[in-house]
Formats: sequence, C-alpha cells, structure tokens
Amino acid sequence: MDSNNAYILIAEDDEDDRMLLQAAFVEASKEVKLVFVENGVELMEHFDQIENGSIEKLPALLVLDLNMPKKNG
Repeated sequence: MDSNNAYILIAEDDEDDRMLLQAAFVEASKEVKLVFVENGVELMEHFDQIENGSIEKLPALLVLDLNMPKKNG
C-alpha cells in the first residue's frame, strides 16, 4: 500500500474479528494503516469528517460488517 496517507477503513463490532482482520492485513503488508470503527454511527461520522475536510482522504478500501449495532449495513 502506498504510504501517502492511504488507509483501510474497517467497520466491525466484534473485537475478535477486528483482531483477526488486523493480523491478516499486517501479515500481508507491514505498511498498511488500519482505521477501525465499531458501528454504523461511527462509520457515518467518519465519512462526515471526510466530507467536512477534517479527514483528507477516502479510504483505499472499506471492509464492512453488514450486521452491526446502532446502524447496520
């Protein structure tokens, strides 16, 4: 992954699944930057921050758990 602020956004509420995903991505590339959100509300807040400019880039990849608390896929 290109290191110029590229990141992978992972929306996952289960801690064990987050750990597995983190281990898999880190094993694939030591340079990968992961950003985790735990529910759909946090995911929407993340995209609001992109829209208002407080986060500069869209994620290179979005991994989305479709069944999450508060607001799901």
